[in-house]
Amino acid sequence: MEQKVVITEQDVDRNLCININEIRTLLDYYPLCNPHRLMFALLATIGMRPCEVVSLKAIDFTPNFDRLKYRVYKPRIRIGTKTIRKTYKKRTASIPCFLRAELKEYVKLNYHTMVDGLFFGRRATSSLEKEMKKIRTKVGEGYLKGSVWLGFIEQVDNVEEYTFTKEEENHLENLKKEGFKFYRKYKTKYRISLHSFRRFYITYSLWCRHKGDIILTAREIGHSFANNGSPITTMLYVYSPDKIGLPKRANERYTFDYFFGKGKTMESEDIELRFTVSKELGEKFKEKCQEMQISEDRGFRKAVFSFI
Repeated sequence: MEQKVVITEQDVDRNLCININEIRTLLDYYPLCNPHRLMFALLATIGMRPCEVVSLKAIDFTPNFDRLKYRVYKPRIRIGTKTIRKTYKKRTASIPCFLRAELKEYVKLNYHTMVDGLFFGRRATSSLEKEMKKIRTKVGEGYLKGSVWLGFIEQVDNVEEYTFTKEEENHLENLKKEGFKFYRKYKTKYRISLHSFRRFYITYSLWCRHKGDIILTAREIGHSFANNGSPITTMLYVYSPDKIGLPKRANERYTFDYFFGKGKTMESEDIELRFTVSKELGEKFKEKCQEMQISEDRGFRKAVFSFI
């Protein structure tokens, strides 16, 4: 039987960041209240993991959609004498102003699809990955044109190779003679992936909110610390400000509303949003609101935050 050795190269040394112009172009590509637009926006402005976004529930948002409290994906495991205890941390984040009105309208249009209280319905992380794949296909076929879109199909296989010593080279040669084969395995070959949004947020938070304090940045994002007290994961994820398109003197004045609020928002466009529910369901909803003697707008909020 042939034996194999898989050499896994981590993504930490690779250029996997996304800049402000690319995020703005991606958000403006979708219509308002589109679930993919909102999920990509939350990935970039909250720093969530993809699995955390698809698992969001309606009760995780405040009624005004100004704050969000969600469960962090990675648990903290404590091993006792006879039991293994898992505890999940909760993280509270502020939602940018340009998203709040759009989230409210999304609830009004799609509250009937929130099965089991899931804000974006029953979705898997693979749905976001498929959406990114569709974007790359459209860029490759020429449907999406422009220098900004080309970044979505940019590949980063030019990884700095590790230089082996003579002893290590001899050891590898001996392993090859014994029948071992070596493979390189990457998580992704594209510069822009779903994890690039989280790296963007961590870099933004470091330079604009915490003025270069990596300890505060690690605490905000929820990264663990090594035995010597250094946030190794955070140090591997951050980039220089110019890498993500920040100005040289980045500070707290450069908010997400400053970068993304000038594009497609609920305030910038005069659109009439209509119900996507069936006529029978709409009539039943109106009758229910009349019975409870409440307005339809209040009825939406009550349905989402109380009944779901």
